[in-house]
Amino acid sequence: MTTGHFAESRFEQYLIDSKVEYRRISVSSEPTPDFEIVLSGRRIVVEVKQIDMNPEDRRVLAEIRAKQPASY
Repeated sequence: MTTGHFAESRFEQYLIDSKVEYRRISVSSEPTPDFEIVLSGRRIVVEVKQIDMNPEDRRVLAEIRAKQPASY
């Protein structure tokens, strides 16, 4: 699974669980959004981004979990 696909799958499951009308937008050679959703009769296009933790994020999280003072 490449980066981003996990986030897209999770978002799609959220839409299904929330009974939100949606369609996936086909991938093309040009940049396109990932989904088109309909909320309150309005068409909204959505680009899903996955932000992965970097080493600094993991360090801060470890400090927080250890109940140590942490700065970010």
